[in-house]
Amino acid sequence: MLDIPSHADLLAAVDQPCQLIGESGTSCEVELIGAPTFDALDDSYVCYAAIVRLGPGLDALQATYQFALPDGRQWPLLFTPGRPEADGRRTMSALIHVRSETFATPT
Repeated sequence: MLDIPSHADLLAAVDQPCQLIGESGTSCEVELIGAPTFDALDDSYVCYAAIVRLGPGLDALQATYQFALPDGRQWPLLFTPGRPEADGRRTMSALIHVRSETFATPT
């Protein structure tokens, strides 16, 4: 089994509080603010992202964090800092590029 969230997992958690957990076990609450899709390499792949907003005054470096949804499921994802929002709050994103059939439902 692949250890990444599906696009549906992320869409279901948009606008909810999640957690980024660092290597030391320290965590911070973030808000999943989007799960957009992007053009993939070709039709045999899908590409989507998890975009989170950090709390006021927080900053984080590019690193692999455990990303935990409110229901407790979590995955290791590489998050990269993004452009700050108008109010100065930082954003981070994890890009997921995976074969289309990875999350296909068996018939």
